[in-house]
Formats: sequence, C-alpha cells, structure tokens
Amino acid sequence: MLHTTRTEAEDTPKIGARLRAIRQERGLSQRELARRAGVTNATISLIEKNKSSPSVSSLKKVLD
Repeated sequence: MLHTTRTEAEDTPKIGARLRAIRQERGLSQRELARRAGVTNATISLIEKNKSSPSVSSLKKVLD
C-alpha cells in the first residue's frame, strides 16, 4: 500500500480563497475592500491569489 504524505501547505487553509468568497458574498470589489481596509488594491489581489502572506496587522484590517 502506498502512503502519500500531505505537505504543510496542503493542510493550511487557503486564506486567499476564503477572503475572495467572503468579499464576493458581501458584494465588495477588491478596490472597495482595499479602500475600507486602508490597504492597496494590489495587497488584496496578492492575498486572494495566495502570492502574499499578509501580516497579522494587514489581515486584521481586511477582516475588520
């Protein structure tokens, strides 16, 4: 029997996908969410694409 091991990245929830889903459920564009959170539009885009790991403070701003 073959055993496959999952990497830590596979076990980590995708913050970007969750952020995108919540943003879309609330009817917000990336630009509007960025404006409300006080971060750049690029920051939201990078987080949603899992190309950036947001700092705790940035993530808190976005989630608030």
